[in-house]
Amino acid sequence: MNTTTAEETYTDRIAREKRERNEMAKAAADTIATALTKATGDDWLGIISEDCYDARFALERVRDGLSLSASFPTYQNNARQWHFHAGTVNVPGNGKVSLYNYRRGDEVTPRANIAASKHPTLIAADIMRRILPPTDELIARAITHDGATTLREAWLDRTHKALVRACPLKLEAPNHERRERGASLEIRHWGKPYVTAKLETYSKEVKLTLDDLTPELAARILALLPPPNPEPQED
Repeated sequence: MNTTTAEETYTDRIAREKRERNEMAKAAADTIATALTKATGDDWLGIISEDCYDARFALERVRDGLSLSASFPTYQNNARQWHFHAGTVNVPGNGKVSLYNYRRGDEVTPRANIAASKHPTLIAADIMRRILPPTDELIARAITHDGATTLREAWLDRTHKALVRACPLKLEAPNHERRERGASLEIRHWGKPYVTAKLETYSKEVKLTLDDLTPELAARILALLPPPNPEPQED
């Protein structure tokens, strides 16, 4: 009896290659996460991206959610290397943040190309030596930055509430107002007299713009203001 082997269709080939890459990613994710857990004393998880055609996975440090992404390029020059780079981390009070945002100058996000043929223990050692030290420095910057931002946000909230209580006019933020967290806030009175109060957190100043005031009201407001500091005299 004659038997013939059916040729693999294009769709079947794509599905097979995707399945093989997913299996490769899962094996690497599990074994490298286990090696990192043993080497660092921290719990690490290996998480694969099943929807990708390329082999991809992430290593996540449980205590702070630090995510290291890994991809396996399919082009010829780097076809046998995992490309690792630091991604995100959980910062208390601010949720998950991208470490990319905390670089300085020409710094790059910590990354490394590591041969896929290496034993998982050696890959874990490379990650500990080449990626984790600069990544932990970025995490420290993110936490420090977030602490300062939280203090600025608290000042904004306190000052905003104090202005609303003290002002006989209704002050409110525009519906479309968008601002960087802890940076500034603008509140307004939408009818005559027109009042705009801009709260600047870095200088802790409130800048008022007043329009369409009667002379009597302008005089009353000026009387409430503290005397200006004298200008420094040049020698």
